Amino acid sequence: MGIPVRSHSEHPGTVPQHKNLDLHNFHLYTLWTLRDPEDAVVQSKPGHVLIHTLFEPPSYIHIGEEKSYAELEADVQAKYNFDGVKMHHCKSPPESADRHRKIRPGDHKEFFALSHTLYVDLSNFFHPSYDYDFTGIRDNAVFERGGETYTRPCGWYRFALKVLDKYEDGNGWLGAQMARNSVTQSVPGEWPASYHGTNKDGAMKITKGYYKPGSRAAYGTGIYSTPNLKYAEEYSREFTDNDKIFKVVLQNRINPKKRKIVPEIPDYWLIETTKEEEKDEDVLRKHSRESIRPYGLLLKEV
Repeated sequence: MGIPVRSHSEHPGTVPQHKNLDLHNFHLYTLWTLRDPEDAVVQSKPGHVLIHTLFEPPSYIHIGEEKSYAELEADVQAKYNFDGVKMHHCKSPPESADRHRKIRPGDHKEFFALSHTLYVDLSNFFHPSYDYDFTGIRDNAVFERGGETYTRPCGWYRFALKVLDKYEDGNGWLGAQMARNSVTQSVPGEWPASYHGTNKDGAMKITKGYYKPGSRAAYGTGIYSTPNLKYAEEYSREFTDNDKIFKVVLQNRINPKKRKIVPEIPDYWLIETTKEEEKDEDVLRKHSRESIRPYGLLLKEV
């Protein structure tokens, strides 16, 4: 099973060399945004450059008369709220870049080659020591999480997300504050597990940020998930890498106090949202993070 990435050491001025990356060493490399440099940045707004990143739509960053690489990196990190942004000339390796070099609006042709080398350090989002390979497992025992039946993701590989100590209310929602008597049993205070089928881009956006209401609202507006992995897989969108096809699903814990079980289909779980919440990003973020928290990214080769 492989994911195409480029490592820190690969020369960004050369033709990208994809590595057939084993799931077990996925975290050793940096995922790059591989774009044609001529499409990466367009200077069409005075005093600004247009930045493309892996997770978000393109947007303008103001540079005024000039900014250094380091200053622009800091602006991009602040705007998108993630660490690990590095910029350098397409013909120079990252470690040779002068962090004090100035970028001016008139230099935009040179800057075409800079933004496509922005990268996100995956170690900010993943916790590899908690990864789990379910690909060869078939369960006979009954498992519980949050006092409810938990169907483990057999047949999938789980990349653990970095969620320990992420939330103000501690780690009880994950069942990580006390030892289990058995791996099959729940512990007090933890939340039930659920799954959410999506595509590769959607999974990475949620991993970086939080769940937002989808466009489908068959049983109410909000965030849908399910304890039934087969249902989630139906909503997973395949993607191709190195001539292999994969599916992606997010594994979550869901707050039972905020969850609505859809009467027509009990395996559909809904975190309801209002129009007022959706208009205020801070309110929506708070509601989402108090209600449903992804903790694993699941991949399966099909």
